[in-house]
Amino acid sequence: MTRISIATFFIFLYICIPITAQPASNPYEWNIVFEHKGVKVETRLRKNGHLEYRGETRLKMRLALARNALLEALRSCTPEMKGCLIQTLTLQPNGTMLLYQKFDLPWPLTDRDLVLRGSTSEAGKSFWRLLLTSAPNLKETDDSAVRIVQAHGFWQLENTGGQYTVVRHQMYLEPGGNLSAELVNDRIRDIGIRTMNGIARHAHKFIR
Repeated sequence: MTRISIATFFIFLYICIPITAQPASNPYEWNIVFEHKGVKVETRLRKNGHLEYRGETRLKMRLALARNALLEALRSCTPEMKGCLIQTLTLQPNGTMLLYQKFDLPWPLTDRDLVLRGSTSEAGKSFWRLLLTSAPNLKETDDSAVRIVQAHGFWQLENTGGQYTVVRHQMYLEPGGNLSAELVNDRIRDIGIRTMNGIARHAHKFIR
């Protein structure tokens, strides 16, 4: 290769590489980790190194029926929820809901459990929201599990017109204890995907 052609080659690289290079995605922004058959799940990295997830799907049912299907699904572990040992949803005297979950972690790790207070808001037949906040002291602790105290999220249903309802779910939790961020984040991705897939499948069975 002559000196002129070599120089031309490097000039070409200098001009083209900045144009064709793709910027790296920002881990602190939402990034899609799953998208299949109308279910989308995204995660973003928090400053502490743990992931937060959110998901979205669209159900061919009116909001009231979608809400009933969701509440029924939250009352017990579904087959899609890998590692779910216990899940209960109870109505409190003050009208709020209490969601309790216990998760299995592989040996020698200690299982985790979680207590969330749920409060609802709605706007007629077009919008319903279940806000979830950590309430670790509302249920007696289980000696076989580590209680998760940092957690919050929501379920949201919105009628987009006609017979379709969009389901949105977002959740963040810190499992506590001496767990690696890699292990925690793998579980968070898995929980997000399984939760959204589970809701979509459960709702489909619910209308039959």
